[in-house]
Amino acid sequence: MPHVTRPSSDPRRGRPVTGPAPAGRDHFVTAGDLRFHYREWGRPEWPPVALLHGVVGNSWEWITVARRLAAHRYRVLAFDQRGHGASEWAAEYSAAAMSADIPSLLDAVRVPRTVLVGHSLGGIHAFHAAAAFPDRVSALVLVDVAPGPVSDPAAMAGVVSWIRGLGAAEYPGPAAAFAQWKAMNPRARDAELREYIDHNLRRLPSGRWKWRFDAAGLASYLSRPDAPGMWAALRAVACPALLIRGAESELISPGAAREAVDALPDGRLAEIPRGGHDLTVEQPEAVADRILAFLRTV
Repeated sequence: MPHVTRPSSDPRRGRPVTGPAPAGRDHFVTAGDLRFHYREWGRPEWPPVALLHGVVGNSWEWITVARRLAAHRYRVLAFDQRGHGASEWAAEYSAAAMSADIPSLLDAVRVPRTVLVGHSLGGIHAFHAAAAFPDRVSALVLVDVAPGPVSDPAAMAGVVSWIRGLGAAEYPGPAAAFAQWKAMNPRARDAELREYIDHNLRRLPSGRWKWRFDAAGLASYLSRPDAPGMWAALRAVACPALLIRGAESELISPGAAREAVDALPDGRLAEIPRGGHDLTVEQPEAVADRILAFLRTV
């Protein structure tokens, strides 16, 4: 059935809210047998938008995107996925398990249906959830992710090695971790990167610092890419979908992005000039503006 665009029942939706930028609120909730952390912006009665970070990420990296969406009257929910941020580690990491967390989390926060936005690994879980639970996802946004590159074993071997290296690393303080990350991605803006770093480290009894994510579990998961499963899920997405690509992404080529959009039954493509892969900390306003423009059409 072709998608039919309907006008919003709230004529104010999408209009900016005057006043200071909305402040985020921290919450914890139990979904399944795990305790999850999430951050929330906006009012409960506004249309929901759920955000999923990428591998080794956390909800704080969305702060500028979330504020901009909330300023346009969206209720924004940014979740720390299992094994990340302040959420609990788990015995299982897989696309099936992590996409199944999404409807459980929506139940816990009493959201029947949402726009779902996922960056990188979060995008993989987002399109799996949109395919498996179509009644829970009204529209889908994928930020610099496509099945081709992330299902290639050779490409993923480098990612797995990088995650294991981070898992073994210790730092004298957050400033050293910031310097390492900034060297890896000079495009990352300092303010957004500091939010990500400051909420992604834990202090050891020795006084040194380590990353909070479950590096061993996530590395094991990503060492087993499932290309057929990814493509099948992408083709099964029934809702309108947008893929946002960084024009200078080191992960997603123009051809890989087009291949993914062509696989989506109702897919569109937008690019962000001079953007790399970590768009949420490189050009968050541009990400939010692409999302807002897309939501005006669905």
